[in-house]
Amino acid sequence: MKSLRELVFQAETYLEDRDYKPEVMGHYRYVWNLFTSYCEENGVESPSQSEAIQIIKSILPEENYSTRTAVFHRNAINRLYDLERTGAFPKCYMAKRYGIPECFAPEYSAYENNLAQSGLSKRTVSGKLINAKRLFNYLADSGNTAIEQLRQRHIYSYISTINARTSVARSAILFFLRSFLAYLVENHGADDLLAKMFPVILVNHSESLPSVYDKEEITKAINAINMNGECARRDRAVIMLAFQLGMRAGDISNIKYENIDWRLRTVTFVQEKTKKALQLPLPDECFFSLLDYLKNERPKSDDKHIFVRSRAPHQAYSGGSAFYRIIADCFARSGVDTGNRHRGLHALRHSSAVNMLMGDTPYPVISGILGHENANTTKQYLRMDVKHLRRMSLEVPHVR
Repeated sequence: MKSLRELVFQAETYLEDRDYKPEVMGHYRYVWNLFTSYCEENGVESPSQSEAIQIIKSILPEENYSTRTAVFHRNAINRLYDLERTGAFPKCYMAKRYGIPECFAPEYSAYENNLAQSGLSKRTVSGKLINAKRLFNYLADSGNTAIEQLRQRHIYSYISTINARTSVARSAILFFLRSFLAYLVENHGADDLLAKMFPVILVNHSESLPSVYDKEEITKAINAINMNGECARRDRAVIMLAFQLGMRAGDISNIKYENIDWRLRTVTFVQEKTKKALQLPLPDECFFSLLDYLKNERPKSDDKHIFVRSRAPHQAYSGGSAFYRIIADCFARSGVDTGNRHRGLHALRHSSAVNMLMGDTPYPVISGILGHENANTTKQYLRMDVKHLRRMSLEVPHVR
């Protein structure tokens, strides 16, 4: 391993080559110098990554270690070791909410490998793995440390912990358990009765309504964009794509230059969720918002994605969740009463569908724009189309 000073020099060069802002480089340099000075003063020559994290923790006051500053200190140290190991910084560090109990590590690893070969989307695999972690942690905390000991009463006990969730959320977990328990029976010698626990799973899709905003509320949110902000043009382009075209957040983050036909004013892409190709026209607001972002705000980057991080390294966003704060912050500044409604980009997709329905757009057109394979999926928005539902209302009989 290189000396700490050599590693810090390499890291500073890495930041300079990728056009990190001077103030950001200053923050990194402060942490690295703090760390190397401590090691030199205390005769620590080649600390491991875990030891380095403990050193940084010991330098900071204990009451401050859970703050954002402390998180940055830890990440700065992690990036030193990542650079030594891989020659690059990772995009970001995500907190691991669920670890794997050692007693179930072999089963989890085997399940992870099984999913990797299943052909399922990354999003689906990630959801299944999170559910598996939750179950294994619950079992371990309850004193169950072997698959052979698992019985139906343990699963029912686990289900009791999700009773407060919505019907749709509970049913999703039950569907996971049905397939996962069958997997454990077939591959890890679990009790055969576990595979027969959920022959029928009822789902109440009408339990909750989609979060929808009318055109006036969306306009207020768009007008609340801080045009003097660092990413104002990006924010406007993202919101336009979500509201006017109903694009999902993941699809927006995946758009590349090759997906845009500037002459025909269309965007063509493969939907992340359905894996189906979709071509949509770009209305003027979308078209000019994209041009404005690309010409006047997008950082210089070799990345082929339209939307890249505003701060170095200027890479594509790791997922659509990075855009959540865009519309949420706009709603907060606009004064729109969000009530119990969601405030993310998917709410704009719902709003796009309902506003098209209220504008008398034919069902097949709406289904095509949203990329729905089944028209029944589009019908969920009928419940929010008050304009047309009002025509079907029955007169309340007058009772004397």
